[in-house]
Amino acid sequence: MDIEKKVHIETSIDLNKLETFLYEIDKDFVPNLSKQVSIPDYAKKLINNANFFVATSGSEILGIIVFYSNDVHKKNAYISILGISWKMRGLGLGTKLIKLVLDLIRLKDFETLNLETRENSSAQKLYEKLGFKVISTLPERTKGVNRIQMRRWISNANPDLEPVKL
Repeated sequence: MDIEKKVHIETSIDLNKLETFLYEIDKDFVPNLSKQVSIPDYAKKLINNANFFVATSGSEILGIIVFYSNDVHKKNAYISILGISWKMRGLGLGTKLIKLVLDLIRLKDFETLNLETRENSSAQKLYEKLGFKVISTLPERTKGVNRIQMRRWISNANPDLEPVKL
C-alpha cells in the first residue's frame, strides 16, 4: 500500500473509535493495556487531554499516535501511545506519525520528545532509527522484559545528537 496516496491524517478521533482501536492493539502492551487501565476511562482521558494524529483509510483506523505537548515551561513532549494496525506494520506508517509529532513540537519550540517502551522490541528499533536514545531502564520487569525510557532531542538542547532529517 502506498501510504501517501491511501492514508488520510486526522487530528481528532471519536471516543468510540478510539476505544475500539485501543482494544485492537490491547495485546501489544505488556501487560495488556486492559489489565493496566480501564480502556473506556483511559480513552476519555486521552480525548480530554492529549493530542492525536490518526491515520485512516475511509472509516478504518490504520494507526494512531497519542502525545502530550502541554509542558511548555520545561519544553518536554511525551508520546503516550503509538499503535499501528497489524496489516499496516512494516510499511512506514509509524515513522510517518512520529515525524508529524516531531514537526509539530519543533514548531512549538519544544526541546525533547520522550516515551517508554519495552527493551529490545521492534518499537525500540524504530525509535532509535528516528534518533531516540535510551536514557534509563525502569526497575520493574514484566514477563522478563525491561521497560526503558527514551528521548529524542528536538532543538540544540543536545548538540552531540545529530538530528534526523525529516
